[in-house]
Amino acid sequence: MDIRRVQMTGGSSYVLTLPKDWVTSLNIRKNDPVGVMIQADGDLMITGNLTGDLPPRTRVVNIEQGMDSQMLFRILVGIYIAGYNIIEIRSKDRIQGTLRRTIRAFSDQVIGLEPVEEEETVIILRDLFNPLDMPLETSFRRMYAVTTGMLTDSAEGLKSGDLARIQDVEFRDRDVDRLFWLISRQTSMILQSPRNAERMKTTISEVLHYLQTGRIVERVADHAVLISRSVGMIGSGAIAEEVRFMISRAMSEADKLFEQSVSAFFSHDMKKANRVLGSASPLEQSLHQINQDILALPTDSVMIARKITDSIRRIGEYSGDIAERVIDFGVVPDADSDSSSA
Repeated sequence: MDIRRVQMTGGSSYVLTLPKDWVTSLNIRKNDPVGVMIQADGDLMITGNLTGDLPPRTRVVNIEQGMDSQMLFRILVGIYIAGYNIIEIRSKDRIQGTLRRTIRAFSDQVIGLEPVEEEETVIILRDLFNPLDMPLETSFRRMYAVTTGMLTDSAEGLKSGDLARIQDVEFRDRDVDRLFWLISRQTSMILQSPRNAERMKTTISEVLHYLQTGRIVERVADHAVLISRSVGMIGSGAIAEEVRFMISRAMSEADKLFEQSVSAFFSHDMKKANRVLGSASPLEQSLHQINQDILALPTDSVMIARKITDSIRRIGEYSGDIAERVIDFGVVPDADSDSSSA
């Protein structure tokens, strides 16, 4: 930390000199304006960026011989989440068709990045969408809406045996992933520059709250996919109608807990969150009884049914995790208050 002393000029104005290296790096000259912002914690932030435009951040990915397409995809996702708005994928030789399809699939799955240049040995992706223009709540609500739809269709497919209800559950999981990646990207950008939080009309603590809760919703969506896959494996008559109904009812209970926990998240209602935590025991008892009843089924059916009940249990536990986050976030005092009520 560079410590500088405050000086007084004119008898009423306080003056602080700026680091020369910083001034030179931004090409700031005499009489040029700079922005001064007071942060919530009392810190002072000085910036030479008065427009708020995002500076270009470029990351180059060098494709090595024999690079696996899944590895390339994961690297690109990591770069996207880190907040880079230009990604250059380069290779000494011609980029193979499988890797080109991977790059194209990546750009299709994330929000904003589009290919702007493509040659034999280089592909450049540029962000044509400013992530800071998308409110966190909008992304989160969309994540939640898609996830609840996935849970509903999985439950109805199990209850009615209508496999058409589960056909696109796994496909919709991609929408949940891309929205969570966007929230992760926004979080990275805010942590890199607190000014971005001001632009989004949020705080660092709030964006971390959305990020951590969004991760839980993303995992609930993953379990909706696991349930849909298991439902698709259940043959006609493989599970007795009574047991099928019991599992469907347990799914409804878990879905209700999930809805209540997210409702508490949006309303910051600690009492509602506490009720969610108190409702976990009945669901656990229902699942225990189901696991006892399915033991009489053929081995293959027992394994499939157990996978479903395990996912239902995890959804209930994740709902409790969201409720706990609501309470934890609610007891943190804001800038104007040191008290909280329950």
